[in-house]
Amino acid sequence: MLLLLARGHVALLTARRQHLGGSLYSCSQWANHNRPMADAMDPDAASVELSSNRTAMSFERTIMSTDRTLMSAARTSISLIGFGFTIFQFFHALSEKFLDSRLPPEAPRRFGGSLILLGMILLVMALWFHRREVLALRTRRQHLFELGLIHQPAIHRTSAAVSISILLFIVGALAMWSVASHASLF
Repeated sequence: MLLLLARGHVALLTARRQHLGGSLYSCSQWANHNRPMADAMDPDAASVELSSNRTAMSFERTIMSTDRTLMSAARTSISLIGFGFTIFQFFHALSEKFLDSRLPPEAPRRFGGSLILLGMILLVMALWFHRREVLALRTRRQHLFELGLIHQPAIHRTSAAVSISILLFIVGALAMWSVASHASLF
């Protein structure tokens, strides 16, 4: 049964290669274009190729999972930064108009600044964890590629989650500067 499935998959790949002019390009560029067609027809080679593709795709899924973890930390961080800045602005305006001496003058600044700082620390820790995990996965994948267990070379791309997190850190730093220096930046 497995042999029939492998042969059917090879026949499908062969038909798609002939339809596309001899080459098959996937969206993630994982197809190995230099393999002779005789290798693709061998059931053992097809099984090895399918296994190699599954292993390579499992690495991609793990990297996407790490990106999702970074994005969840970024959501928590943006909540902390936004909440800290809002608390500072709200209690600062409230103490000027309504709470003359009931609230210490630096209390909104300290509380809001501590929430902003906590959000920035969380973001730095999440970026560090993400970077460490991605480097470990790339190293392991490269080792498997050198052993010949994965046939496709790694595709390195910048994660949108990392870019968003870095921009969020800059926004947090600006909010912290605004709270610390009494400047009205936002």
